[in-house]
Amino acid sequence: MSKNFTIKYESGNARVGELKTKHGSVQTPVFLPVSTKAAPKYLSSMDLKSIGAKAIISNAFLLYLKPGMEVLSRKEIHKFMNFEGTVFTDCGGFQKLRSMFITMSKKGIHFRSPYDGSKHIITPKKIINIQNTLGSDVAMSLDDCSPWGSNIEETKEAMERTHRWAKESLEEFSKLKGKGSKMLLFGICQGGFFKETRKESCRFIDNLESNSNRFDGIAIGGLRIGEPIEVTLEMIKTSTAELSREKPKYLMGVGNPADIIRAVENGVDIFDSIYPVENARHGNIFTSEGKIDIEKSKYRFDFSPLDKNCDCYVCQNYTKAYIHHLFKTDEPLAKMLAVYHNQYFMQRFMERIREAIKEGNLKALSSEIVKEYQTK
Repeated sequence: MSKNFTIKYESGNARVGELKTKHGSVQTPVFLPVSTKAAPKYLSSMDLKSIGAKAIISNAFLLYLKPGMEVLSRKEIHKFMNFEGTVFTDCGGFQKLRSMFITMSKKGIHFRSPYDGSKHIITPKKIINIQNTLGSDVAMSLDDCSPWGSNIEETKEAMERTHRWAKESLEEFSKLKGKGSKMLLFGICQGGFFKETRKESCRFIDNLESNSNRFDGIAIGGLRIGEPIEVTLEMIKTSTAELSREKPKYLMGVGNPADIIRAVENGVDIFDSIYPVENARHGNIFTSEGKIDIEKSKYRFDFSPLDKNCDCYVCQNYTKAYIHHLFKTDEPLAKMLAVYHNQYFMQRFMERIREAIKEGNLKALSSEIVKEYQTK
C-alpha cells in the first residue's frame, strides 16, 4: 500500500482517492491548472483559491531559468506566488519538443534559454534538486518523450534513456529523503505508441527501487502530442493495466473533458493541461451543455449567463452579450473572464466525476460528457 495515497471509493477501474502532500491533501480524480512560470494564465493565486483549485503544476526548468534559484532558494514557490495548496512540478523533459531544445546526451537534455540564449543542461540529479529547492510537493523524474510518428527503434532509444534517468532520479531522491525531504516523486512512463514498449516502460518504472524507496506515483507521459484520440485511449488502457493499483496515476497533458472521463474509467487519477485556457482565449466556453463559441453573432443580444447551471463569479455577474462584446473589441477582460469560467468549470467537473464514482453513476456521466465534448 502507498502511505501517501488512499483509495476511498471504486467503480470498475475508476476510483476516488486522497493524495497526502506536505501542503495538504488532494482529492482525486483531480485537474491541475497549469501555472508554468508560477502564474496561471490570466488568473491570480486568489482566483485559484476562488475556483477551489487545491493543486497546480509548474515547470521546474523554466523557473530555474527565471526568476532563478537565487530567488527561489530564499522563498519557496508556495510563498513566492502566494498559493497555499499542493504544487506539482514538471521536470522539463517535454520541452525537448519545443524550440528551446538543442540536443541530447547521455548526461541529460541540452537547452537554450528563451530569455538570454544561454545554454543549460538538465540532468536527472540536477532537476530533482531543483524541484526540492523550489519546495515542490510532487516532483517528476526526468524523461525523454519520443514524438508522434517515431519508429520502434527511436521509441526504444527514448524509453531506455527515460529508464536510465529514472534510476538516477530515484537514487538522488533517496538521498534527499535521507536528509529529511518531504517531497514526493513520480516516475514517468514512456514507450511511444507501441503496446509492447508501453508495457515494458510501465513495468520498469512501477517496480524501480533505490534504497527501499520507490516512486510515490506514476505519470503516463508522451500522449496527446498529435496522435488520434483512439490511439491515446488504447495507450492509456495498455499503461494502466500494467501499473500498481495502489499508486496514483497521472496522465500528463490531457484536458478535454471527454478524454479525462474516459481516462478516469481506465483508472487515471490526476490530469493537467492548457486545454481549458487555450479554448477560453479563443472564445470557446465550457458549459454544462457542451462547448460554445462566444464570438458567434447569435450571442450579441443574449443576456443570459455563460452557463445557467454555473455559480461562478463570471456567470453570476456577466452575460453572454457582454463577454461577446469584450471579445469583439479585443478587451483583455474577455480572456480573463473566459479563463476564470473554464477553470472553474474544470474544478466542478472533477467534483462531478468524484461524486459519480461514489454513487456508481460514472457510466451515465461519461456518456453525457463524451457526447458533448468529444473532439472530431
